[in-house]
Amino acid sequence: MNLAKYLLVAILFVLCLPVFGQDVPVDDIPRPGGTAEINRIVDQAIQADRERRALIDTERQTWFANNSIGGHTIHMIENGADLTNARIDLIQGATESIYLTTYHIADDAASKLITDLLCAKAREGLDVRVMTNWMSSKKFQKNSDHLKSCGAHIVNAAQYIASIVYAVHQKLLIADGKHFIIGGSGYVDMYRTASKYSYLSEHSPWYDMDFDVTGPSACYFHRMFQKDFTDSVKNGLDFDPQFDHIYDDQDGMMGFKLWDVLTNERRQLVVEHFGLDRFKPCTPIAVTEGATFNAIPILNNPYFSHKRPILEAHIKAILASAYAEKPEIRLYAPYFVPGKDFVNALLWARKNNIPVSIMTNSTKSNDEKLNIPIILASLKKSLPLIKAGVKLYLWNQK
Repeated sequence: MNLAKYLLVAILFVLCLPVFGQDVPVDDIPRPGGTAEINRIVDQAIQADRERRALIDTERQTWFANNSIGGHTIHMIENGADLTNARIDLIQGATESIYLTTYHIADDAASKLITDLLCAKAREGLDVRVMTNWMSSKKFQKNSDHLKSCGAHIVNAAQYIASIVYAVHQKLLIADGKHFIIGGSGYVDMYRTASKYSYLSEHSPWYDMDFDVTGPSACYFHRMFQKDFTDSVKNGLDFDPQFDHIYDDQDGMMGFKLWDVLTNERRQLVVEHFGLDRFKPCTPIAVTEGATFNAIPILNNPYFSHKRPILEAHIKAILASAYAEKPEIRLYAPYFVPGKDFVNALLWARKNNIPVSIMTNSTKSNDEKLNIPIILASLKKSLPLIKAGVKLYLWNQK
């Protein structure tokens, strides 16, 4: 038995001799050309890294200058009375078009004031359009019908199942593609008396920041409104019972309001009903007199796009802050439940010794029914920021 083992080992050894004896070509083995070659490769890698970092620094440092548009006048509106007057002036001064999009408008005095002004302009022949969130503006239906009778075009966006996670939450009033008011305020009565002292009043418990802007960004928002208005119509988001027969189930879609299933004849009815072929164009016009500002206009509709340009702009602004003469980041947010990318950007700022402070609502001031879970989620997301030295303040008034 032992002899058989020895014979087997010997046979295997003999068979492997040709392999062991083969010459391996030296050129097939990568060999650096000594110390000089190693140093060259390392220096090359270091230089490439320096160039990459310099490029990143340049992109961050010049981000605002490269993306902003000059020629704006920007005025902050500090209370509801001034906001109401600014809205009246903007509407009355319009000569071509007025586009309004809001989360909250109803049938109260404040809403009726705006509706009457818009109605008068529509009767003058201006392109007047309103886009609202139906779930939060159900009481607007009467005023909506009145506006339609004046010649205005309305989209009361009702997203059905999608409304659980999506709502028209923009607040924009745009005149002629030249002048606009943007901010957080709706069009119901409580916003007419709102101010930074609203927490002292039982009748005006709400306060948002709004800005009156003239300049080329108005044309950008003008065009974006037209796109959102058209996309909302074509995706059947408008809640208009009087027009529902156009989207009935004769096309085999069980009432789903989708543009693609409509016949050409029905599409033309939709185009005419909503005036999709009668949009007024605009040309960007810069302000050349007085104090002017640069601005980056950004508007995104998550219902139609998965892109996050507003989030991206916030992150890029944080990264660019390091190049300011006295860098500091102040963030005001009614709800602060940041995602990973935003948290990482703020942590980067703290790592670079940039002061960061955040003001958000507490359970006392938050208006959401799920305010406690929202605040708990906010605190959980904020823990790494707090540990890094971010100052988080909770507004504890009503």
